[in-house]
Amino acid sequence: TCAFHTDGAKAAQWLLACDGNKVQEYVRLERYHEALIGNSPVIPDDWVMVPKKLTAENGAKSLLSGEFLETTFISFPECLADEECESCDGSGRIKIEVPVSWTTIKAIWNKGVEHFRSSTATGDN
Repeated sequence: TCAFHTDGAKAAQWLLACDGNKVQEYVRLERYHEALIGNSPVIPDDWVMVPKKLTAENGAKSLLSGEFLETTFISFPECLADEECESCDGSGRIKIEVPVSWTTIKAIWNKGVEHFRSSTATGDN
């Protein structure tokens, strides 16, 4: 049978003497042991588990739509650059806030997931 050893020397001896199936079983036991003591190799303490994709089904669309705004300026030709215009203060432009599109929010999320997926694979987290 496969027994988990916290002693590194005993674990190394055992692994050298075992076939591939036993090694896989040992790794599963090691991960289980780490999870029990609160040291999960899958999710570090300062990380959280999140979905790979944002969808309406997982509640992300209703949560995030309209939550983020971009400031932009549009032309305001009605005042004809009248310095006394209360709408544009004579600049001929009005500042407006526009919600970030759902497509853009998903693209940003996907880029973040892609980055952290590759950084955890290389150990750069």
